[in-house]
Amino acid sequence: MQNSSMAYRSKREPQVWTAYAATIVAALAWTLLGAGPTSAAEVIDHSAGFGNHSDLTANGSATFVGTDAEVTDGGFGEAGSIFSNDAVHIVKFNSTFTFSIVPGTSPMADGMTFTIQSSGPTALGPSGGGLGYGPDSPGGSPGIIKSVAIKFDIFDFGTGEGNDSSGVFSGGRSPTVSQAGGDILIGLKGTGIDLNSQDLMEGLISYQGGNLTVTLTDTTTGASFSKTVSVDIPLAVGGDTANVGFTGGTGGLSAVQAIHTWTFRGGK
Repeated sequence: MQNSSMAYRSKREPQVWTAYAATIVAALAWTLLGAGPTSAAEVIDHSAGFGNHSDLTANGSATFVGTDAEVTDGGFGEAGSIFSNDAVHIVKFNSTFTFSIVPGTSPMADGMTFTIQSSGPTALGPSGGGLGYGPDSPGGSPGIIKSVAIKFDIFDFGTGEGNDSSGVFSGGRSPTVSQAGGDILIGLKGTGIDLNSQDLMEGLISYQGGNLTVTLTDTTTGASFSKTVSVDIPLAVGGDTANVGFTGGTGGLSAVQAIHTWTFRGGK
């Protein structure tokens, strides 16, 4: 699985550099707007990839392959996570990352998340439709409890989320459909974003004043979609600082789910 992933990286190299340039532009805009980090400790910079990943902890199926960070590597029944070793300020933040989801199997499964949590760098939730974050169906035992997750879901686990969805979930609940507690399902069908396309995707997640904005861009087609929701992240995680990173899961179907670049800038 790792060899096919490396071939994919080579094929997509021009797109990775395009997304890298976009990451730099976003970072400059963040600084010029006066919303920059309060100290160097608030910056996570993997804009050139994960060749050096000493600031991160990989758990479960997660691993580092070359300059990529893979939360799942194409195996079955996997749950993986990669989190910052240190907690960073999350009262306001800006994070940009590029990622790809490739086979695995056809169809692929299950998806991944960007997660903010206060359980520490070794936090890990269930496999399958739980995406390494929560249970695979509503009502199951919570996964990473003090947390907020933004999902990128490629498989309908039978709960009605569809096979192309995003959403904002908290409390370690199932990252499938909206439930009590303010979880929000964001369907992507008809938006121009198809997480099953195998295209290189760029995610931009920003948070300030209780407003969380999720923007997804397909770097191949140029299609882009953005959604802003209200969520109290410090309340959900139990403080003004948290560990940040990614989770992913597979079940009876699988995928290689890789993050190619990532920056995070937080503030008080």
